Amino acid sequence: MKKFAIVFLTAVACVCLTGCVHLPQTLAEQSQGYGYTPLDPLPVILTNAVADDVTNSQATLRALPDETMRLAVGEYSGNGTITYGPASMGYAGSNYVVVLDYIKYNTLSLPLYQYQDFPPNTNRFVYLPTVDPTKLGPDKIIPIYVGVGIRMTANVKVNSGNVNLGNLIAIGAAADTKVVSGTLVIQTMGISGQSVSSAIPIPSDVNGTTIANALMAVGTIKSKFYDNSGDVTIKPQVLGMYNNIGSGFDDVISPLLAKPPVLDTTLGAGAKLMQAK
Repeated sequence: MKKFAIVFLTAVACVCLTGCVHLPQTLAEQSQGYGYTPLDPLPVILTNAVADDVTNSQATLRALPDETMRLAVGEYSGNGTITYGPASMGYAGSNYVVVLDYIKYNTLSLPLYQYQDFPPNTNRFVYLPTVDPTKLGPDKIIPIYVGVGIRMTANVKVNSGNVNLGNLIAIGAAADTKVVSGTLVIQTMGISGQSVSSAIPIPSDVNGTTIANALMAVGTIKSKFYDNSGDVTIKPQVLGMYNNIGSGFDDVISPLLAKPPVLDTTLGAGAKLMQAK
């Protein structure tokens, strides 16, 4: 069993160090303003959860049938906001955030409604949780991801030249030569426990060694998802969304906090968006 665990963790680390450091973009992500947008984890309401913590965690995982690793690159603007988009090259004097997510999730359809500001006469899409989408069809629908996962976030400043921000190994190499500088953070999302906490590295400066160690930590924590010892707790959260609209997309965080999505953990059931009771 111990030998199997070592082989498994080695394989996961190899996958992270090779196949997951430079993820290809979808056709939508190649268009300005489109693509995967990570969110700070938001609450989810669980229904039909069983009493036993261990069994409950496994039942919850069965309600999260999909898993993926997604890379998102955002650029800081002058007012401190972050704009995520298809750009993967970083240029001297600019600040960026690079987010690598491993998530096990279920996809919800989030209805959006369009209205126009007066002024400046711009169209915006907003989530209105009090509107029943079955009675008033939405103008647009975007997918949001409910689940659990691990997030690695690198905040970097490009000091000179340019660097490929879509490749974590390239970022590490650039940091080693002082082309970029920044900080690196690992966080779990919806998974906790003593063995998970001990696997999380402390925040550090970005360099080749810390990125390699962070990727190893992702592999270690990922192996804890199906831990049946009772040490690991699984609690899904809203982790991200896919912007298939582009510009004119308004904030959805406050409405989702007001009316969290509901995840039915009954075997064979899925996630659904409904008003919190």
